[in-house]
Amino acid sequence: MSEQTNIVIGPGCIIHPHAYIGYLEHGGDIILAESVRVQAGAILRTCTGKIVIAANASIGNYVVIHAMGGVSIGRNTL
Repeated sequence: MSEQTNIVIGPGCIIHPHAYIGYLEHGGDIILAESVRVQAGAILRTCTGKIVIAANASIGNYVVIHAMGGVSIGRNTL
């Protein structure tokens, strides 16, 4: 059974080439609002859950966010 997965990357986002944004076998949603920064080694992944990163937030080096439920990070957050 295939699960629907949405990855939305807003305008002005900067994602380091060594960051990982994706999902495990059961899908989920990852939404990055405008001007989000994802730094080297960061991992954003879902397994049926949802990750929402609001505008101008920064996900630091080697941060891991694994969502099986829901994770929200607010605007202008470091």
